[in-house]
Amino acid sequence: MISTFKIKPVLKITLSALFIALTIVASKFLPISNVFSLPFLRISLGPTILIFAGILLGPFYGALTGLLSDLVGFIFDTTGYAYNPLFSLTYL
Repeated sequence: MISTFKIKPVLKITLSALFIALTIVASKFLPISNVFSLPFLRISLGPTILIFAGILLGPFYGALTGLLSDLVGFIFDTTGYAYNPLFSLTYL
């Protein structure tokens, strides 16, 4: 007998909020810059957390987590660039 583990909607929303916070911290505050002395190369663990959120929570909550992490992360961004919603599609 195969049993499937169903996550309740309240737990999915709570886990989405946790993954949003982890993604913002990992991508905005903990990136690895200047890899191999290349100033334009930056490595962050944000997309890895979003992939895990998509696998654990499903495609809808995973995409919603990616979109909201990009929107909320823009508020904490200090580079001064304007927000382009087309770049949010990469986090979906």
